[in-house]
Amino acid sequence: MLALTALVYALVWNRPHRVERWQGAILLILYAGYTISLFMRS
Repeated sequence: MLALTALVYALVWNRPHRVERWQGAILLILYAGYTISLFMRS
């Protein structure tokens, strides 16, 4: 989660309070992968 937070910070460095559509898609895919990995472990 720390790496994901660093990624979000890096993505909005140039434009504060704005995330492009492709950046949002990447973040959504990463979040879904993280959630799936948590379910697979338990």
